[in-house]
Amino acid sequence: ISPLDALGWQSFFAQQTDVDELAQTPPVRVFEVHRNALNVVGDGIEASIPPIDDVTVGDWLLLDHDRPQASRVLGRKSLMKRRAPGSDRQAQLIAANVDTVFIVTSCNQDFNVARLERYVALAFDAEITPVILLTKSDLVADAADFVAQAQSISELVEVLALDARGDAPRALLAPWCKPGATVAFLGSSGVGKSTLTNALLDAAVIETHGIREDDA
Repeated sequence: ISPLDALGWQSFFAQQTDVDELAQTPPVRVFEVHRNALNVVGDGIEASIPPIDDVTVGDWLLLDHDRPQASRVLGRKSLMKRRAPGSDRQAQLIAANVDTVFIVTSCNQDFNVARLERYVALAFDAEITPVILLTKSDLVADAADFVAQAQSISELVEVLALDARGDAPRALLAPWCKPGATVAFLGSSGVGKSTLTNALLDAAVIETHGIREDDA
């Protein structure tokens, strides 16, 4: 797999440009958005450029080395957004060009059907495939009731109960985590998002809280 393909470059984006344009302005993907900069990465490129209006994490740009702020933003496959705080009700961009969003909750007091419904609606509105993950299933006598409640939200959404630690996540989530696929995690703090990310990467890339409530 090429470096660009590994970053999520797909025919959807390639069809928006041509060989000549790519030679002049190579594609890069936004992986961090800061108030004063965008961090981008491409094939042999890792740079920080000035911010561009309405660009969010996951966007693809055709990088203009001479005038970075004039870099062309490619059309999006998907876009997650929410209403920003305040009275003007402007949309706050969350992430673009995500293929699958893992909606994470745990089999304890964090479990909330209404919250899961909101996350599922957010994914469907963004044209992203949602998958509900129920973590800490090993800490309850029977996770079946949690699974049943989550499955009642939509027959279009797959629900998986799992232990976020160990090798299980890589095996269970493999169908959605193929090379070049872009996934995101949604969920409240402490449900296992960082642990799942580390398990998928097979490395301790993100610091975790290290807390497991065995009486939850």
